[in-house]
Amino acid sequence: MKIGRVQKNFGVHGELLVAWYGDELPAVDAPLFASIEGLWVPFFVQSVESKNAQKVVIVFEDMDTEALAKELVGKELYTNSSTAADDAGTHPMDEWIGYSLYDKDAQLGKITQWFDFRGNVCFEVLLPSQAKVLVPAHPDLMERVDKKNSCVYMQLPEGLL
Repeated sequence: MKIGRVQKNFGVHGELLVAWYGDELPAVDAPLFASIEGLWVPFFVQSVESKNAQKVVIVFEDMDTEALAKELVGKELYTNSSTAADDAGTHPMDEWIGYSLYDKDAQLGKITQWFDFRGNVCFEVLLPSQAKVLVPAHPDLMERVDKKNSCVYMQLPEGLL
């Protein structure tokens, strides 16, 4: 569910001013998702402070500089609650279910599910052999996403599979 939009930096230590659409403030250590280069990336809340009913200041873990925080300005934030839904009625990561996953242009299989292991989001991929494997859904491993053909192209490290 869309719960906010990052409006601007709010200091020099990674603070962000967020237009807040949610009823409740996010819990410390709770992940919020933003779409970065077509991938839903979790950001863990380090601190949150309400400025008024519609504005909050959020600091995310490992985002302790103005330059890092600036990359999120203008991004919509989504909740990671298993009971919440985004505008389409599903979790943002559900968008990837059914996509074909490629490694170095060789098809590995279909994404059947996703898991969030404390900030380490992984795709469950069904291989042609019917075996299931977990692949990290990290933006650094993504080469490109072809939404028209429902394909994700990754550059996986040697020996991962």
